[in-house]
Amino acid sequence: MEPHASTIHLKVLLVEDSEDDAFLLMRELRKGGYSPEYRQVDCLSDVETALSESWDLVLSDYSLPGFTALDVLRLLGRFALDLPFIVVSGAVGEETVINTIHAGAHNYIMKDNLARLNSAVERELGEAEGRRQRRRAELALQQSEEHFRQLAGNIDGVLWLIDLDEERMIYVNPGFEQIWERPATTLFGALDEFLDFVHPEDYDRIESILVEKGWVGLNDEYRIQRPDGSERWLATHSFPIRDESGRIYRCAGLTRDVTARKQAEQEREKLFRALEQTADMVMITNRDGVIEYVNAAFEDVTGYQRQDVTGKQPSILSSGIQDPDFFTRMWRALTNGLPFTDLFINRRKDGDLYYEAKTITPVRDEHGDVTHFVATGKDVTRRLARQESLQHLVGRDALTGLGNRVLFVERLSRGLLSARRTNESLAVMCVGIDLSGLLGEAQMEDLGERLLTAAAHRIKKNLDRAEGLARLKREQFAAIISGVDDSAELEVIAQQLIDAFSEPVEADGYQLFLTLSVGISVFPNDGEETESLMRHAETAMQHTRATDRAGYGFFNSGMSFSRGEKPLSS
Repeated sequence: MEPHASTIHLKVLLVEDSEDDAFLLMRELRKGGYSPEYRQVDCLSDVETALSESWDLVLSDYSLPGFTALDVLRLLGRFALDLPFIVVSGAVGEETVINTIHAGAHNYIMKDNLARLNSAVERELGEAEGRRQRRRAELALQQSEEHFRQLAGNIDGVLWLIDLDEERMIYVNPGFEQIWERPATTLFGALDEFLDFVHPEDYDRIESILVEKGWVGLNDEYRIQRPDGSERWLATHSFPIRDESGRIYRCAGLTRDVTARKQAEQEREKLFRALEQTADMVMITNRDGVIEYVNAAFEDVTGYQRQDVTGKQPSILSSGIQDPDFFTRMWRALTNGLPFTDLFINRRKDGDLYYEAKTITPVRDEHGDVTHFVATGKDVTRRLARQESLQHLVGRDALTGLGNRVLFVERLSRGLLSARRTNESLAVMCVGIDLSGLLGEAQMEDLGERLLTAAAHRIKKNLDRAEGLARLKREQFAAIISGVDDSAELEVIAQQLIDAFSEPVEADGYQLFLTLSVGISVFPNDGEETESLMRHAETAMQHTRATDRAGYGFFNSGMSFSRGEKPLSS
């Protein structure tokens, strides 16, 4: 027979003491298309040594000097080798063949019938390869199952698998016993017992889901009761598993313990309800002072709705009455991480003033850094109005009966709102009276107040066009003049007021000539806000007093404060 065009390399361990038989066996293998690389051994120690190498096939005579094929099989077993083992021997009894096969030989060929050798080799090589593949698959399956067990055992929750055809639980990880505090056998025994653990208030809802949608529809949150009566909140997400045809035959799911989240949500809800229902106003801002939250009491007192102020600064409530030093003190305390408590004069949405006893507290994170500010306050407007000692703060000057600074600022703020809407001009007139040098210090203690009272009446009488006439300081008054067409008209008003004091003022039998200095600022040229118009009118008054003593003057940007006096808005 001609050699095959392509041959199969084959490493053969040949246990044979006959050189002739070895030659015949190798020749037969070559006829079958194999290219054998072989080693011939004829003693058991050599067999043992050779088994440390890698072989594709073992061909062994049955009976050799000092040992048999059964001894070789025992060596293979000791080395845990799964090699195709074919016994090629002379005539033996049937019982010997059977015993050899039972001992682990894969085939038995008589030496006088070597024509069967190649078919036997091909078959045994194929079966050996099949066994190796099965072992690899089994090992891979074992590893996969072990990986699955490790993964499932470390999942934060309960991983479960249900056979829908048999309606039984076929897998649940150890998380079940940790969360339910019950043995998993309760579910393996009877799947329906799952509902027995559900909280009575959630039972009907979960039962309805299972009836209508089955286990694949269980995607919900619910409570369970443990054997000790304690409750846990769970969240279950289930999903179907399909076979090759697309039929859903199993359902897998993951159940997590969400008790901590639920408790946190309930705690937040409780705090939110408390904030919403408290009678005190509550405002929360970020560290930059941007409003993030206000409660219902804030809306009731200020008239602003939550959406009106969210994202804005608290200055939306500013009345313009409290001086910058007040807010400097506030921010100095807050930036140092200290709470700030004081009385705030704010303005409602409709423009009315209200008085708020407020505390602002910094909120720190776990690192100690300030992240937010919480302001809580009470509307104390009515309480303050009932206290005689706060009459000055409410709006009237106790000496002259005119408005005080608070009332003047409020009226000027409203006047500016109107002027902006109507695009009209508006002027602030600051009137200063200089009582220094008129009488001795002892006489001026009582007489000065009566002179100021008389002067206030004369100013009021001669400024009939004034709105919001007020006494701002001991010797300073202010008035709002609106609807003027030009500076000439303001000059006439100012000169008429000065001329009204050409006659002496009488008090306690004294007749004294009082000197008036008038300063004027005009909206919008000299300022568009309450504070700037008041400051500029006072600057013009001081400049007039320093230069002419009596007279009037309009503000201009080149003026500066005289005599070291501060502006009346301070």
